[in-house]
Amino acid sequence: MKHLSKDQIAEFDAQGFLLLRQWIPTDFVAGVRKSADTAMDLAIKNAAAGKSNTDICVSFKNNEPFISAVIHPHRYMYPMSLALLGSPWVLGIAESLCGAGSMTTYKSLVVKNRGSGEDFTWHQDMVHDRTSRIINISVFLSEASSTDDGLQVVPQTHFERQDMPRAKIDAEERSICLGAVPGDVTVHDVMTVHGSRALTQRERRMVFTAEFRGLDHLKANEKISRDWIKARKALQTLERHLYEQVSTDPGAGSDGVPENDLNLIENFCRQRCAIEPGNYDSGIAGEFQVPAPAYAG
Repeated sequence: MKHLSKDQIAEFDAQGFLLLRQWIPTDFVAGVRKSADTAMDLAIKNAAAGKSNTDICVSFKNNEPFISAVIHPHRYMYPMSLALLGSPWVLGIAESLCGAGSMTTYKSLVVKNRGSGEDFTWHQDMVHDRTSRIINISVFLSEASSTDDGLQVVPQTHFERQDMPRAKIDAEERSICLGAVPGDVTVHDVMTVHGSRALTQRERRMVFTAEFRGLDHLKANEKISRDWIKARKALQTLERHLYEQVSTDPGAGSDGVPENDLNLIENFCRQRCAIEPGNYDSGIAGEFQVPAPAYAG
């Protein structure tokens, strides 16, 4: 397991974020990227054909479809998305900050496209009582090394709920760009004010992001059911198994998804998980329900 050092943990707690350079081997990241590209090609093809899918966040500009997120990436990026979450690089970060047994509450493939006009306005992912750490781990699958496409964070804004209209002005003065290349990982406290600008240079930015919470928090959170925790544990076991399998056989999964693995994925996707609202400059967004839609291959 690749854990954070004491100094890295102290820096995270003080600043609200970390940038981990080349934390994940680039050859492994390339495999995840290849899987993501395949998922994106299918999503764009289906969107252009008018096929709806609540797993896929799609918008149109000048009749051209742009995919901004894949909500249940395990359905479309088997086995690489699972292997990534089961890897010692991701689990090591999660265990370092959230403790043994921590689990992913939310995960998605987040995409920004040049020409779509998309930007991520300044916000806090959620606001909570801070009795435990809640973090977002973002694995960069493509280059995002400039203020045009990098993640922008505002240091030391994670200690309390921010007055976002005011924080937005402050962010323009104090923000830091965490420029990244494939293999780099950013970690931020869910209450750290952050955002990113619309792409004007590169064609596409792809990031695999996952929120992690400690097991004690999950058990005490009334929004999280016991059935959800049970299904998540089963999926986490599969993630670790697939990491080991991919590590020894890079071609694993090329023959399709085994029925047992598919059942574990679908059983988890059927569980509903209510994610607490985010804090944006327009106010608190409504509670976000991670859906359990029909698979639309």
